[in-house]
Parts: sequence; C-alpha cells; structure tokens
Amino acid sequence: MTAQATPAHPMVAHGEPLQVPPARQANNLIDLVHHTVERLPDKEAMRWKAPKSKTGDGEADDGGWVSRTYREMWDVVTDLSLGMRDLGLGPGDAACVVGRTRPEWVLADLAALATGAITAPIYPQSEPNQAAFIINNVGAKLVIVENAQQATKIGGIRSQCPTVEHVIIMDPSGKVPEGTLTFAEVKARAGSDPEVRRLWREGWQAIGADQTVTVIHTSGTTANPKGAMLTHANILFNYQAVCQVVDLSEDELFLSWLPLSHIFERVAGEFLPLGLGATVAYAEPVIERLAQNMADVQPTIMAAVPRFYERVYGRVLATVEAGPPTRQKIFHWAMGLGAQKYANHVAGRGNSPWLTARLKVADAVVFKKIRARTGGGIRYLISGSAPLAREVGEFFYGMGLLILEGYGLTETSPFVSINRPHDFLFGTVGTPA
Repeated sequence: MTAQATPAHPMVAHGEPLQVPPARQANNLIDLVHHTVERLPDKEAMRWKAPKSKTGDGEADDGGWVSRTYREMWDVVTDLSLGMRDLGLGPGDAACVVGRTRPEWVLADLAALATGAITAPIYPQSEPNQAAFIINNVGAKLVIVENAQQATKIGGIRSQCPTVEHVIIMDPSGKVPEGTLTFAEVKARAGSDPEVRRLWREGWQAIGADQTVTVIHTSGTTANPKGAMLTHANILFNYQAVCQVVDLSEDELFLSWLPLSHIFERVAGEFLPLGLGATVAYAEPVIERLAQNMADVQPTIMAAVPRFYERVYGRVLATVEAGPPTRQKIFHWAMGLGAQKYANHVAGRGNSPWLTARLKVADAVVFKKIRARTGGGIRYLISGSAPLAREVGEFFYGMGLLILEGYGLTETSPFVSINRPHDFLFGTVGTPA
C-alpha cells in the first residue's frame, strides 16, 4: 500500500501553536548544541549500556546504564575537536565516520563539525570498495571508525585513499591496529593553550548556516552512490519545523537505535534531542535486546522503520492466538474498543461516556500490560522510510501508542511531511512540515 498525503479533515482538532525552543537563534548546528549546553549544563545528555567486564573474582559484570551530562559531553567534544584540529582538520576538510549507533559516533561527528569540517557517514556494513568511494568522493582527511574490525577494513584500502592522513578508533578494546589513534590520544593533543581554544571557539561560531555540514551518500542501483550535500540551514530548518508541529520538550527521553549514517536518525536521534536539551539513550546494537532496552530506559520518543512495528504487531498477535480462548476473547474485545476510538477520531467526534468507561477497563486489563513492554512512558513513536500498514498503526493506537508516520528524502534533510499528534490518519504521511 502506497502512503499518501493526508486529506483535509476539518472536523479533526488541531493542537495549539507550539513554542519553538531557543534554537531559533542558532547560526549552525554546533551553535545549536552549545546553546543547550549553556542552558542545561547539568542535565543528562547521553545514556548507554556499559560493556560487560570481568570483576575481581572473575565473574562477569553485566554493566549498568551510565550517563553523561551536557557539560561532560561538551568537554569531550571540545578536546576531541581540538585534537582533530591539531591533526590538521579544519574548514574545507572532510571526515568520515564509520560505525554503529553509539554515543561516540555523535561525539566524533560534533567534534569534526566544530573544526569547520564536514562529515560523511559510512555504513559499517559497507564493502571496502564502497567505503573507498565515499572517502575519495569527499576527500576525507580523517576516518573515524568504531572498532578494530572497521580500522582493519579502512587500513586495507588506505593505498586507494590518498587524502586520508589519520584513522581514529572509538572503541580501543582489543588490539588496536598499528597507526590508528584512539580517542584518548586525540584528546591528549588538545592542550590547554587559551589562545588556541579561543580561535577554535571563534571558528565554529563563524560557521555560516549556508555552509555544507554533511554529505549523505544514497545507495546507487546501477552506479556508485550519490552524495547529497546538506547545509547547516537545511537541518536547522527541519529541526524547527518538527518542533512546531510535534509537542516536544527537554523532558523527552529519546531511544536511538536506527543507523546514524542515515539522515533520518541523524536528525531524529542526534540534532533534534540535543537541540531540545532532551536525553538520548543508545540501544545496544542487537535487535533482540531492543525490547529490554526500552523497558530499562523508559523512552518517551522513539523512531523506527515499519518492519519493527510490524514485528511487534505479529508477535503480540501470535502470543494471543497461542493463549486460551478466554484471553483471546478479552484481547479482541479490547482491540474492538480501540478501533471505535480511532473511528471517532477520524470522524472528529469525542468518545461517549460508555466507550470511555470501557476503554479504561480495557487499558487496565490488556493495553497497560502491553505498553509496559515499551517502558510505559512512550508519548510518540515515529515511522519513516517505507509505508506503514494501516492496520498496524490502528493496532498501536488502540493500545494507546501513537505512531506518527512521515515522509522524507535524504535531500530534504529529511522530513517533508508528518502526521500531527492531533491531526493524523493511518496510511498517510501527514501534511507538510
């Protein structure tokens, strides 16, 4: 089924105009993030699961969730950026970032951008020849990789990439390939010279909104991937547009798990939450752990692709059908009430007292238990990249989980249209953002 634009529904209530966060004054994306650091220095910015380690008695330590405040995040970005600057990265240069979604990816991205350079992501599963093409296409001076495996892959194509001067590794666990710099080694080059730091700060403050910030390579079907050049203004405009149509605040907790190499998560999981002053929790890079991660961190916002929602939908139905007839009957009764609620929304009318009372019972008996598996705090789920089946959207809505489906392009950085919390129709992609 092909998603289509939402037709006009005059009976559907629209939300009140929303206040855009102070990011309106930002000159560029680093300015956007720094403004948050100044407003909310002690607020939690990042949260992630600590890796497993061995305790003193040889037992495995599963590791808990750890976090970093905005001030702590900025301190790391500052030292990394100054270190990259010392390595020769600056305005007019490019850096490539290769890795799965994790906090270090964002730190590397922000650090490189703060030198005045642009960044070009490379998917970690990219073949060596694909990585070499992107590196050469942007003339990358630095390549920042996630781990030794990626460092080895880049090392194997260094002879094909004459512009690469340094490879930096995010995760130094295991054997670090010779000639690869760790984050700690790059940060150590930052120094403490106040004049150098002043010039660095003035440098990122002077970055114009019309300057290129990133080159996102879209997959080519018959040729090499094409690089879409996006400016700071492109992404800032998207940020402001989303803030105007979706009720978001610094109190949100985003769960980031889609690839940051894609512009969808780059905006929804990096610049949007960091501009708001929200917290970003990074899921473990194993899809089977996502449900547990959601239960652990209790996110309020999460972006995903339709196949994730379809997978949840299928699993819930399979569990119900495997249960006793009485449980099946109660579940389908509850879902029928949810369908009535959605029909009332489409028609622009409120729920009757009769339906409202039964929905409360259904929520206590059925829906609340299912929502608890997502952490229990979800306000909105966002869907993009492919059409979401209407029945899947209605299923989640019946349970009290609203999926806002949208449409976008890499070239539009990325949102073009999105459903609103008070103005949505499943099977559509909303109205222009």
